[in-house]
Amino acid sequence: MLKKIFTLFLLLLNTSFYLYSFDINNKIADTPSIDGLRKTAKRIEYKLNKYEKNDEEYLSAISDYHAVFDLPLCSLAKVISDHENGDKVFKRLVETSDLNPNDDLSVPHRQRVYNSAKFMGVGADYIYTTIVDVEKYTEDVFIMSWKLVSCEIGNFESYNGFWYLKKLDPDKDGHCRTYVRLYAETVFNNVIPMQDVVMNMFTDSETRDVFRSLYKYTNENE
Repeated sequence: MLKKIFTLFLLLLNTSFYLYSFDINNKIADTPSIDGLRKTAKRIEYKLNKYEKNDEEYLSAISDYHAVFDLPLCSLAKVISDHENGDKVFKRLVETSDLNPNDDLSVPHRQRVYNSAKFMGVGADYIYTTIVDVEKYTEDVFIMSWKLVSCEIGNFESYNGFWYLKKLDPDKDGHCRTYVRLYAETVFNNVIPMQDVVMNMFTDSETRDVFRSLYKYTNENE
């Protein structure tokens, strides 16, 4: 625990740290009913809001999706916390790298990401660094959050979210089940023309692709 606190303190000294506009525990407590939920992700919430501040245009986005997989929590957690292979789950990621790979999951990791987010010719390339923190990992629950540290290329003002996994009772045939939730809040500055229109068109399908990729890659590497 002391190592985790010390590492986080050092990161704070060397980065401009963005604080959440949400509380993870409150979000998890508000998890909706999972009746009928299967491995195809369903939307909990999706919001876009365009606004101006200091004569500059901003676009904020909230994306919240969940599913139930017939895969073990530990196998899913292993894939999600693999900071070197994020592109196996997020297909828009060109490359990810763990900037402190020798540290275990008890301390926050810095992850550098190259993301190509272009749809129908609209969008941009992003190169940015996040702090990724496994906040809880037990036999029954896994929570991993991320927070934007810096954005070298692209128009991220902030980018924060979490993965939440919870072990469920087996199904009637005895197969394991895990609840999977992906929540993200993003704020863009210097908004690209048509960015909100394109996001409205593709966020649903892109997020469901993330869940499909997570299921497929985990299942193949069990």
